[in-house]
Amino acid sequence: MPELGFDVPTERQSVHARQLTKEVLLVLELDGPARQKLLERARQHLAKEEALLSANPDKKEFENRVKWAKVGLENEENENSRLLAVDAGHDREKLRALYPERARYSIVCGMVQPRIVKNNNQERLAGFISGLMVDRVNVSLEFQPALGSSIQQRDRKEAPQSTYEFNVAFGKKLEPWIMSGGSPK
Repeated sequence: MPELGFDVPTERQSVHARQLTKEVLLVLELDGPARQKLLERARQHLAKEEALLSANPDKKEFENRVKWAKVGLENEENENSRLLAVDAGHDREKLRALYPERARYSIVCGMVQPRIVKNNNQERLAGFISGLMVDRVNVSLEFQPALGSSIQQRDRKEAPQSTYEFNVAFGKKLEPWIMSGGSPK
């Protein structure tokens, strides 16, 4: 958090000091080690809940816990985003040196909001992504037919629920544009 410009209180200072959201550079990872860790944690959670159910057969609470652990794993495998934030900073060159694989890692502007997190009666300052500064992706004329009328829709509720796969590039000013793709997934 100090590297992002937030004041981290000392033991004598209150953790409750208000701090404003800050604009930072975020490293986004596509279907990489961070996602694999999430999947593994979801599998371990399911195994733990199944073991508890085995030790407590015929108890509805444990049946429900297994059910929700299965739903969580299924969502992680099939529904949740494969794009995860893995780092943040202010120095683009430093971040790119740490994450050089451009096919897997993108650097975008985003907002980090400080929050107080409590764990075992200990408070600490943590950062949460409150938004990305990438609100638009440039779509050239050649890729617009693949998206059909959905790019004309402003209201997501009205937009078709189709899934497409595109290759996106980021320019020097971190502006995204579609390079190739457009096939339905």
